[in-house]
This record gives sequence, C-alpha cells and structure tokens, in this order.
Amino acid sequence: MGFFTLFAILTVSPLLQLIITDLSLTFAEGGLLFSGLVAMIVVGALLGGYVGDRAGIKKALGVGAALVGGGAPLRGLTSDYGSLLFFMALIGLGYGFLLPSLPKLAQGWFPRNYLGKVTGIYMASLYAGAAFAISATLPINSLFGGSWRNTLFVFGLLSAVSAAAWWLVARNPPSSDATRITENSPAGSQRVWANGQVWLVA
Repeated sequence: MGFFTLFAILTVSPLLQLIITDLSLTFAEGGLLFSGLVAMIVVGALLGGYVGDRAGIKKALGVGAALVGGGAPLRGLTSDYGSLLFFMALIGLGYGFLLPSLPKLAQGWFPRNYLGKVTGIYMASLYAGAAFAISATLPINSLFGGSWRNTLFVFGLLSAVSAAAWWLVARNPPSSDATRITENSPAGSQRVWANGQVWLVA
C-alpha cells in the first residue's frame, strides 16, 4: 500500500508538462497540483492520527488507502483543471492518514527490537514507489499513445487494488503491550497540544 501511495503521487511529476500543455495551464497552476496536495497531507496527518486513536489502525489506514485508491484513477477521467486539483488533494489527504498510522502499526505488531527493521522496510517501500513512478511513467505513457489521462487511470487502478487488498486482508494489531503509556497515567492524560516534547519533535 505504501508503494502505490507515493507511486500515485509522483506519477504526475513526469507527466506535468503534458498536463500543462493539454489543459492550457500556467506553471503556477501546475505547481499548485503538488503544493495543494502537500497542504492536504498536513490536514490528513492530523485527522489520521485522531482516527487511528479512536477507530483503530486498520480503519485509519483503510480510509487513507481508499482516498488514494479513489482519487488516483479518477485523475485520468478529468476534463478540467479543477477536478484534477480536487483528486490530487484527495490523494494528499489519504497519504496524510498513512503517516501517523504506519509507526503505530509497526509498534502494535512487532516487538521493540524489530521496530527499526520494520520501519526501514515500509519506508523503503514508500520511496521505491516514488522511484518507480519517476523512472517508469514516461516510458509506459508512450505505450498509451502519450495520453496522460490513460496513464493516470491505469496506474491509479493499481492504487485502488492495493486499497481493496488492505480492507480484505489487514487486521488491527494485537493489544498494546504493558510498556506503553496508559490513558490514565499522568503522561497519558496530559494534553498532547501542550506537550513540549511533541513540539520539539515537530
């Protein structure tokens, strides 16, 4: 799922000049496709953290996967700039949901001495998807007659399949271990927004 998330985001990058030309966009409008997406990642990260705490990791990641899997192929069906910008924003929102949930998923399934390896694997998968999108999009686009819409639609279907697979086979991790801070402890009940350590990390 991580692979096909950054894959969906960065597929647009090699196609951007084709999109700008086809839709008669300015370079500022083309850039907004990415800057708007990044702004939605910020919103999605905050929402995804909240949903993960309240509804569980499977649902939080599933919502993110569904947003990416829904928005990615629909970009290929757009006829105007506004709808393309909207679907890019959906993908950014979905990616934001993944960011706070992946570390919690790793912590829930694996003992502490495996967390570095597990984090390395899922981070590598994210950026392998990015690398594949940047390197393979234009050669594959030529197979679709140079149609950026066809490329985005077909590539987006892969993200939709990965989202469906998540909902079908993923499970919430086992109960949290005893070393984790409980909600009733002084540290756990402290308001997150007032925690200086959170802001230091941020």
